[in-house]
Amino acid sequence: MAFFNDSHAVIQSGIANSPNRAPFKVTLAGQGFYIVTNPQDVAQVYKNTVTLSFHVFIEDLMLSCGTSPEVVRKMTTTPPPYLPDSKESGLNPQKKSLIGLAVDFHHIQLLPGPKSQVGPITDTFLGYIHNLLQWTSLLRDDKMSSSITSDNKIHTSLYQFCGKVLVEAGTKVYWGEKLWNMTPDMLQTFEGLDKTMWKILFRYPERFSKDAIQARDGIVDLLTEYYALPKETRSDAAWFTQSLEAESRAIGLTEREMASAILIIYFVVNGNTYKFCFWALCHILSDPPLLSSIRSEVLAESNEHEPSMYHLLNKCPLLDSVLCEVLRIYTSSASMRFIDEDTVIGGKNLRKGNRIMLPYRALHENPEIYGSDSLDFKAGRFLKENGMRRNNSYRPFGGGATLCAGRFVAMKEVLRFIGTALWLYDIELETGVGGVKQSFPRVENKKPTFGVMAAFGDDDLRISIKQIL
Repeated sequence: MAFFNDSHAVIQSGIANSPNRAPFKVTLAGQGFYIVTNPQDVAQVYKNTVTLSFHVFIEDLMLSCGTSPEVVRKMTTTPPPYLPDSKESGLNPQKKSLIGLAVDFHHIQLLPGPKSQVGPITDTFLGYIHNLLQWTSLLRDDKMSSSITSDNKIHTSLYQFCGKVLVEAGTKVYWGEKLWNMTPDMLQTFEGLDKTMWKILFRYPERFSKDAIQARDGIVDLLTEYYALPKETRSDAAWFTQSLEAESRAIGLTEREMASAILIIYFVVNGNTYKFCFWALCHILSDPPLLSSIRSEVLAESNEHEPSMYHLLNKCPLLDSVLCEVLRIYTSSASMRFIDEDTVIGGKNLRKGNRIMLPYRALHENPEIYGSDSLDFKAGRFLKENGMRRNNSYRPFGGGATLCAGRFVAMKEVLRFIGTALWLYDIELETGVGGVKQSFPRVENKKPTFGVMAAFGDDDLRISIKQIL
C-alpha cells in the first residue's frame, strides 16, 4: 500500500511542477506502472483499444473478490462453455464470453439504444428514492425512529441518512426486495464491506485483511442464499441481474460462484452515490447562503409538488455546479490498462507487459485548468461555461471503453435524492453546547478507491430533519 501513498505524492509533485510532463514509470513488486497525468496523453490512452486492454484488471478484480481461477476461465472463454443441455436464451447471439456479455448487458440496462432497458431502471430507482425519503419510511428505520424528539425532529447522522436511502434503493433496484429483506442489518453489512473493500481489491496482505474477508464472505453468503431461492420469488430483480444469471447458469456456475462473480457489481452499484450525496450535502448544509440559493432553485418550479427531473436537470445551475465540483474534488479512482504491445504515448515508448495508471485525482487538481485554487472546493466553479466539463482533465466517470455506463442514471439518483430531501424537509446541522459548530468531515485520501472517497475514520455530521408542512 505504500506504493499508492508514495506514488500519489510523486504524481502530485509531477503535475504541479509540469502538468504536461510525459508518462513516468514506477515499479511495485517487479511490476512496472506507467503513470500518465498529461490530459492529452490520457485521451490518447482511452482511444487506444488495439494495443492497450482492460481485461487483465477485470480478471484480477474477480479473483480478489473470491472467484476461483476456474470460474474466471469459464467467464472469459469465447465462445462460452455452455452446458450440453443448456437452452439458448437468445441473449448472446454473437457468442461472446460471459465477461463481454456482462459489459453489453450493462450498456443495455443503463444507456439509450435499440434494446435499452434504461427507462425502467431509472423509473424504478427514482421511485424507490421518492418512497424511501418519505417521513413514514424514515421512521421505519430503528435508529431514526429512536432519535425523534418532542419537537418532531429526527436527529441522525448525515452518512446514515444518505446510506439508508441510497444503498437500500440500489440493492432493491438490482436484486429486488428479497435480498434487502434477508437480514435486518443489510445496511450495516454493506458498510462493513464498503469500509474494507480496498484491502481486497488491492490485495492487501491477508493477515491484515481479516475484517475485509469476513465482510466479503458475509455478502457472498447472502447472495448465494438469494440465488438459491426460486426465481418466481425474486422476479422484481433488474433485467441485468436476471439476464446475467440466466447466462451464468448456462455455463454451469453454481449459486456461490455467481455470488462471488457479481460481488464487484454489488459493490459498485451501492458504493458511490451515497458518498456523492454525503459530500454534496456536507458543503450545502455547512454554507447557509449556499443552502438558501440551492433551495430557491429547487423550489422555483413549485412548492406544491416534488421538483420534476426536467427542472432538476435544466433549471438548477448552482446545484449542478456543486455536484460537478464534488465529483472533481472527491473522485480519487485510477483507471488501468495493460500494455499488450509496445505503444507510444506522449512521445514515449511504453513497453509491452507493463501497466498504465491514469490517476483522476491528479487530473482533477491540475492548476492549469482549475486555477491556483484547484485544491479548494468552490461551489460556483462550473457555473461559467468555459469548457471544464469537457476538458480531458475532468474525468469523474472515466473515459473510453471504460466510461461509466451508469453515469446518467447516477446523476438522476443524486438529483432526486437532494431535490426531494430539500423539498420535503428542513435539514439543519446540529450544534453543540454553546452553539459550537461541528467540524467539517475530513476526507480519507490515503486509501485507494474505485470512485468517491469516504470520510476519514468516523468523521460525519449530525443533522436534524423536520417536515416542511
